[in-house]
Amino acid sequence: RKEAKKGRVVGQSSLAKKGRVVGQEMANTRLLRFLVPVLVAVCGLAGHQDMFSCRSNKCPVTELTDSNWDSVLSEEPHFVMFYAPWCGHCKQLAPKLKKAAKALEGSGIKIGALDVEPNPSTQGKFPDIRGFPTLKFCPSSNAKKSVSYEGARDEDAIVNFAKAQAAKSGVVLGEAVATKAASELYTYFGRSALEGKAALLLVGKPGDGEAPGWLGKLATELRKEEAGSSGKVDPEAKTKELLREAAKATKTGSVKAAITEILGDLKTLDSKPKLGPSVVSPAYTADPSAAAAFKLEASQLPALVLASVDRKSGLGSYAALPSSKADKRGAFTPETLGFVKALLPAATKGSSAFAAAAEAEAGAKGGLQTGALPAFPKPANVLAAEERERKRKEREGGITPVTGQESLEAGCYGLSGKSCVLLAVKGGAQAADPELTALAMRFSKEGFGFAALDSSSAPPALLEAIFGDLDPDANGLAVVKGGKRPRVAATADSDLSGFLDKVVGGGASFKVIKGGLPEWPGDDAKGESEEF
Repeated sequence: RKEAKKGRVVGQSSLAKKGRVVGQEMANTRLLRFLVPVLVAVCGLAGHQDMFSCRSNKCPVTELTDSNWDSVLSEEPHFVMFYAPWCGHCKQLAPKLKKAAKALEGSGIKIGALDVEPNPSTQGKFPDIRGFPTLKFCPSSNAKKSVSYEGARDEDAIVNFAKAQAAKSGVVLGEAVATKAASELYTYFGRSALEGKAALLLVGKPGDGEAPGWLGKLATELRKEEAGSSGKVDPEAKTKELLREAAKATKTGSVKAAITEILGDLKTLDSKPKLGPSVVSPAYTADPSAAAAFKLEASQLPALVLASVDRKSGLGSYAALPSSKADKRGAFTPETLGFVKALLPAATKGSSAFAAAAEAEAGAKGGLQTGALPAFPKPANVLAAEERERKRKEREGGITPVTGQESLEAGCYGLSGKSCVLLAVKGGAQAADPELTALAMRFSKEGFGFAALDSSSAPPALLEAIFGDLDPDANGLAVVKGGKRPRVAATADSDLSGFLDKVVGGGASFKVIKGGLPEWPGDDAKGESEEF
């Protein structure tokens, strides 16, 4: 009986323990069923942000999932990396893909990435994915139209491949759109003028990070040539004719199929819109200072600004279309396109013509804001360049005052690498008129340095030694050469420029000054003439 009782106790204990274990396992199973979807979702998001070092939800690389694959790919083509979070090669490639994504901003092509582990449905559409990373260009959500990438794993090669594949698939790429701070707008408008283009600037709301995709596409749309407007002969007409003849002549099926495929590609190219040269410089800014400069209120943003800038003066005029938003598909609206097309022809005729056209358009349709282009501050490098130019002109057009022996030596006799042009002007260098200043600026480039003394107060002996018999009311000019045989060529003729041209050309007559260059005050110095 004791053994039986002991057996029952052991059995009951074993059953109780087994029951607790089974119960715990069932509880763990239910908990895992609840947590797995949550963990997958959280880890998927964290994995994408970690993979591309994105500090916010605005990552240049699109996060693709089973739930958004069709909707995202239906809007824009993507170069896609299929990856797993544990893949080392994927982590090495991620920074390069991020740079490629930034390079393609505004072009109409995106870089995307899909973590295959939490997204088995999308992975199943690509049975050729056998390793990581797998790289493909996907023009749409249709997996059959994707093109595998086997090229170099660097941003430039990826960008070039994506653009080439987009062009083959008929995607009209948007132009690159630069993002500008208000401090960069002076240079932006100036460069637009130098390139002979109208400036197309979208002023966004403060805090908006990047330019919308429609802005670059709008710039491309403006390049499309109207059907039949170019009047150009088909450059591939002869090629097509020869290919058709070759297709008829060949007896080999594979050759005929290849020729037919080439003809099909040429037909596809013919059906695409022909693009002319770029006509605008698209840019984007969300700098509050820019909105304030154009006197745009928060309710008017984003506003599209079209401006014409004069190349020489840097002055310009602009017209702004407030509330320039995209439509439901994220594309530019007909109103936006119409606004730019209506004023673009006038923008190429100068800022005055553009201002008149903009005012007329605003009066006819209303809703536009027009005015003179704001004077944006010049950047430090421009100010530095202007200061260097100012100093250069001062040196080139400067006339050194001569009031005594020291200044005569420094400004004339002692010049290194230059010939001295000494002017005798009533009132001295300060009284030199603009004509003499212009003369100094012009001939400083020929290796002359200019100095001037006051003909009404300089020592008569010095004046006679250098200028000869000089009329006190006339301006005198003398080219003085030092060295072992000092000599001078002087004139009081009104055509001073013509005299210096003779000196440069070797046709001026120089007089040798015996006894050396005269000093202040100096003795009479007589000499003889010689051809120089």
